[in-house]
Amino acid sequence: MNLKLNIFSLLLCFVILGSGGPSWSLNDLFITQSNNQFFLKTKGNCQFLKQQTLALIEWNLFLNQPLTHWEFNPVSTNDFCQTDMTSIIPLQVKNIFQQKPFQHGPNCWNSTLYLQSMNSFLRFASDHEMTLWLNSKYCRQLKAEEKNKPGDVIAIRNFKYDDQMGHYDYQQIEELHGMTYISDFLVFSKDTSRKDDGFNIETTEDVFAKFRVDNKKCFKKFGHNRDCLRWANHYRCISPQTDLKLTKESDLILNDLYDQTEQIENKLSTLAFTPILDINDKILIHEFKNILDLLEQKIIAHILQLKKTSQYQNSNTQTPDNQNKLFFCKALQEKITSLQIQIQFFK
Repeated sequence: MNLKLNIFSLLLCFVILGSGGPSWSLNDLFITQSNNQFFLKTKGNCQFLKQQTLALIEWNLFLNQPLTHWEFNPVSTNDFCQTDMTSIIPLQVKNIFQQKPFQHGPNCWNSTLYLQSMNSFLRFASDHEMTLWLNSKYCRQLKAEEKNKPGDVIAIRNFKYDDQMGHYDYQQIEELHGMTYISDFLVFSKDTSRKDDGFNIETTEDVFAKFRVDNKKCFKKFGHNRDCLRWANHYRCISPQTDLKLTKESDLILNDLYDQTEQIENKLSTLAFTPILDINDKILIHEFKNILDLLEQKIIAHILQLKKTSQYQNSNTQTPDNQNKLFFCKALQEKITSLQIQIQFFK
């Protein structure tokens, strides 16, 4: 595949954001840092603050990291209520919270899929990879009236604008941003694929403002319609890891291709967080590009072979095992494409 990286690719997950710093207007909710401690602060309302900390605790449960002990001990000063949230940030999140990569690439779709165990490492993920997972059996779109839970996925989307025709194409939908729901007021997000943007807990209102979702009725939609040119769909997902493990065990070719790809994915993720890439790193990156091109050809060939087998030809309904094989092949193909783009960020 011939992939060309342009300025639009660099700004994926950041294509419509305005300039300027964050606006923490919602309930005067702030996140501050002092040394290695992180504080959640709000103006005057300790009960509201407690609700946000309880949401963080529930997020730990979603990530299978339950807390053994925690007490809400707010400090009230000068009309503000503040609590130390360092100990209740999930470990998987704490390891990357407010961290910035040294190279461009890791982005919003990757950080969202990473917390759903759908990406194994921090790197660039394409909009197509995001869409593939959200449309899979591992994710279910929430109805507008359905209550969210910490760990849900929020996907900001819009109708594609046809420059030649001069109007929106209501048949074409674009992924704009992905983030993780914590509460109605907090999300976890990496807003850009740029190296100077970190992984952060932000106010929901601030992120919607950055991506110009101006109408609150568009903050959560089931499906889409022309009432909102830009909107958010919400999803509840489960980990695919058990199915992936079983599928790899039953398909040795897929298992081998996955293992080779994830070794490269791991190394590229490490390089994205390496301050300076030396000549050996650059040689390795070039070698990875060639290997990924070959792996892409192999996975495409394997998909075609799966479709040609008698179990696909003689039955209108695939068995769950066959469905999983085909899906994880497609997921691997999208992963490889994302890694090919990640490599271009190193240039």
